[in-house]
Amino acid sequence: MKQRLSAAVMDHYQVGPNFAQAYLDFWYLGYPGQKFENLDEILNLPAPQSVWFNFALSANVRGQRTYQALLPHMPTNARRYLDIGCGYGGSLVAFAQKGLEVVGIDIDDRLLDLAKANCLDIGLQDCVHHISVLEPDLVSRLGTFDVISLLAVIEHVPDVPQTLKNAVQLLSPGGVLTLDIPNKDSLNIVAHDPHFDLFGLTLLEHPDAFEYFRQFFSFDYDVGEFYQLQYYQDLLRQEGCDSFLVFTPEAQPGRLREFRPLMKDLIQRHRQYNETTRPKLPAPIQKKVQRRLVDYFLSMGVDFLRLSRVNHDERSFQVRYLTNIWTLMVRKTGAPASTA
Repeated sequence: MKQRLSAAVMDHYQVGPNFAQAYLDFWYLGYPGQKFENLDEILNLPAPQSVWFNFALSANVRGQRTYQALLPHMPTNARRYLDIGCGYGGSLVAFAQKGLEVVGIDIDDRLLDLAKANCLDIGLQDCVHHISVLEPDLVSRLGTFDVISLLAVIEHVPDVPQTLKNAVQLLSPGGVLTLDIPNKDSLNIVAHDPHFDLFGLTLLEHPDAFEYFRQFFSFDYDVGEFYQLQYYQDLLRQEGCDSFLVFTPEAQPGRLREFRPLMKDLIQRHRQYNETTRPKLPAPIQKKVQRRLVDYFLSMGVDFLRLSRVNHDERSFQVRYLTNIWTLMVRKTGAPASTA
């Protein structure tokens, strides 16, 4: 049965046998004694379990998309690529297949084992390392890179300013860094927290979000603070980098015509939250969720009314409330080193 399921995973996600089997072995640790007859049984599990499964095994597809999104911005003759928080190794596979020397770092040994299995499927060895981006002297240990990515990472690190500082130090002059950031104010993300599918979680400060989370899950809460887009751009500017938003085919800002259905979904999710989730929360957390939600609606209402002005800024509303993930393209000032 495991072999049949592994074959189905390989076919569905276009991954190799080492990664497929390694992830299934990891997945079954969460379901001791349970057997899944086919892949559909897993994909039909309720969120967030099915979301986690699909996210992990689609790593290589996301890696290919990352390469394509970065390609127009990469320095000519880029040679070295670093994935900070390499996770399942999908980006390492994609960039290696395009001929770049790849290095991945992460602090989660379980993920590192899966990344190693994924890389092994294309003959890559010894390219992933247990290293934190917050460690000192990274340049002397790893060298510098023409291309760096921080994907599904920045909301998990305990020190955002130091993370960005260290990442920029690892970047060669003229090199590019891509950074994706979950937008805590997105209508969709307020309704459906991207990590745990908990309504309103992203509106809370970290200690309150932790108290909310721990009522429903027994493992560690590994998400940090969420900030506004300008916060990240200001930090990068201080490090001598220019940054600008890019919109990939998979992460376009929502259109204003989508505002009404998204609001309808948010209201429906709020109703479900009041019926099933809120009663399980401590009273102080219930009050904080409600207070933050009121503030959110007031702020959004003010911004929405501004759209009626003659010189309204439609894009800023889209970026703040209708975009789930902000993707920043960051360029370090200075000319690229000669490749001669």
